[in-house]
Amino acid sequence: MEVMDLCAGVAAICFNKVQPDPKLEPFEELGCKVKPHMVSVRDLINSFAEKLSRFILDPALASTAGLNMFVNVPAAVPGANEDRVKAFKRSAFMVMQDFKKLGFLGSDLGVPFCCMEVNKSYRGEHGEYTVDNEALLVRLIQNVQELNQRL
Repeated sequence: MEVMDLCAGVAAICFNKVQPDPKLEPFEELGCKVKPHMVSVRDLINSFAEKLSRFILDPALASTAGLNMFVNVPAAVPGANEDRVKAFKRSAFMVMQDFKKLGFLGSDLGVPFCCMEVNKSYRGEHGEYTVDNEALLVRLIQNVQELNQRL
């Protein structure tokens, strides 16, 4: 089977609308700034990332399974496959947190998080929204910035 060059590739797999850990510890397993709150979600994401990592890092499996589409696959280093798996998971997977009320505001009015002002009310087509959680707003901005950096 001949492997064709791709004109586009997958930069990252994002797990979306994840409830974050209240302590906001980084998700070290994936190198993300958002850590899922529920253990079952963390296990599911880790399991998926681990399984896909094994396919990506084995050239025979990757080409036959059609998985040679990722743009950030680290180069093979003899004897360092575990480090390579960790590096791939950190570069290819991330978590986007649940945007909550501020996401509704953004959708309703088209206001990006970086333009929202704390303690300001906005009137949209579907209701009135008040930005009253500065810590959440900061985390959302950081999470979107993380996505931008990875892409």
